[in-house]
Amino acid sequence: MRRIQLLLDGSESSEVAAKHAIKMASKCDARIVPVEVIDTRRFRTSKVIETASAGMDAYLKDLAEKAQACCDVTIDAAKTITANPIRDILAETKS
Repeated sequence: MRRIQLLLDGSESSEVAAKHAIKMASKCDARIVPVEVIDTRRFRTSKVIETASAGMDAYLKDLAEKAQACCDVTIDAAKTITANPIRDILAETKS
C-alpha cells in the first residue's frame, strides 16, 4: 500500500496540507503517515515541548477520526521528530 508522509508542526499551513493529504490518500488508496515536527531550537524547555506534543496528539486523533469517517482513509500512529528537523525528516523519509 502507498504511504503519504504528512509533516505537521501545528501551523495553519500544515492543517491545509493535512486536508490535501486526506484527499490524495483517498484517490490513491494510500495510508497517511503523520510526522510531528518540533523544532527544539525554537522551543527550549521540556514543558513547552510536552504541551505542544499533547496538543498535536489531540489534533491527530480528531484528524484520524474525520479521515476515516469521510474518506475511509487510515492515519497511522504519529512519529515525532525533534532536534534537527531537516536531518531527521530526511532520515524518516528513507526508512
